[in-house]
Amino acid sequence: MCQKIGTNLVSIVSLHPYRTMQFHDRSLIRKLAVVLVVKVLVLTGLWWGVVREQRLPVDAQDVAAQLLGVAPAPISKSVQE
Repeated sequence: MCQKIGTNLVSIVSLHPYRTMQFHDRSLIRKLAVVLVVKVLVLTGLWWGVVREQRLPVDAQDVAAQLLGVAPAPISKSVQE
C-alpha cells in the first residue's frame, strides 16, 4: 500500500508542470490580479495625496557631496553657466 501511494505521488508531481489550468486556478489568478490592481491604486493615491507636492531643491554641490561622500570644492559661476 505504501508503494502504491508513493507511485501516485510521483505521478502527480511529474504531471504538475504539464497539467491544464482548471477553473479554480483561473479564479485564483483573477483574484490576485484584482488585489494587485487595488494595491497599485491605493499606493498611487497615497503618493498623489502625500508625496507629490513635496519638493526638495537640489543643487550640484549637494549631488556631488552625496555621490562622492565628501564636500566638493565650490563650483565657479563660469562653470555653472
